[in-house]
Amino acid sequence: MKTLISIHDVMPDTMGEVAEQLQICRQLGVEKVTLLVVPGLNWTTAQIEQICLWQAGGYELAAHGWHHKCDTISSLKHRLHSAFLSRDVAEHLCLTSDQIAELMIRSGDWFEENGFKRPKLYVPPAWALGEITDNALAETGFCMVETLRGVRFPKSDRLISLP
Repeated sequence: MKTLISIHDVMPDTMGEVAEQLQICRQLGVEKVTLLVVPGLNWTTAQIEQICLWQAGGYELAAHGWHHKCDTISSLKHRLHSAFLSRDVAEHLCLTSDQIAELMIRSGDWFEENGFKRPKLYVPPAWALGEITDNALAETGFCMVETLRGVRFPKSDRLISLP
């Protein structure tokens, strides 16, 4: 049985905790770890350099939203999701299909603009992808998108279910 290990919410104010979690993973012999980076925040040069070192050390980077916060919660579905699962972080749920696609593309672009390899994986905050069309999702450039249902492959529309 294989296990997927991901450290969520790599943000400027969580860098210390992320380093501690990576140290624990190393002590346990866990080498394959994916870091879910939230790009649209106030990153310092030193923090960007640290993430570059982690990527160079073999950790995979994944895009994880833009700013990891909703501007509004307007629909009943989003209100329920927020109450039971996500608080106010499921930023995709308050966006249109075009806005979601634009956010995802901007998120992927940020990595390249800051010297990282473009991530293959996108994980929306709270695994809530929102109402994006299959065509728009395929145009975002991500090979894989992880949601609560599993990992989607936008180019083929294949889904691998995860527990």
